Amino acid sequence: MHSIIAGQTRSGKSTLAKTLSGILARRGEAVYVLDPKNSRWPGATWQTDDAENFMDVVKCCRDGFLFCDEASNYLYSRSSPLNWLAVGSAGYGFKAFFIVQRINQLSTVIRDQCDYLYLFLSAIGSCEVAAAEWGKKELLQAATIQRGSYLRAQKSTPAAPVLHNLFNPKGY
Repeated sequence: MHSIIAGQTRSGKSTLAKTLSGILARRGEAVYVLDPKNSRWPGATWQTDDAENFMDVVKCCRDGFLFCDEASNYLYSRSSPLNWLAVGSAGYGFKAFFIVQRINQLSTVIRDQCDYLYLFLSAIGSCEVAAAEWGKKELLQAATIQRGSYLRAQKSTPAAPVLHNLFNPKGY
């Protein structure tokens, strides 16, 4: 299943995503990155800032992890060809990570395809959407957590979200 990493600017989203990409690469997994800033991603098999190029490459591949940083730049409408990352890429063996500032920047179609949520410090509106869609009222706490901390939740389990901190990586 796919994942969303959401939170305010400088809350730790990209740091977590890059940490996860490095861990996956060290395990021998293929990691494909779409990043509008084209910043360095540890262990990335391939990366670009060009959405069309990204789609051409990943549709020729099978299996791996897709990271779409600043996803709202690319997934701006229900008709965006990049919606395939959420609704079609699993059939190719991919697991996607959508990184956004606000969870409601992603359409419900995309959010419905995501089982995991990593919720950093967020506006209360984003927390309310997350709490309702994941069925976990504890996600409302993300409106007041410290920068660098996040709540990790999974839709398909009744377990409560778990609080993690980037600077104390126990529980990754």
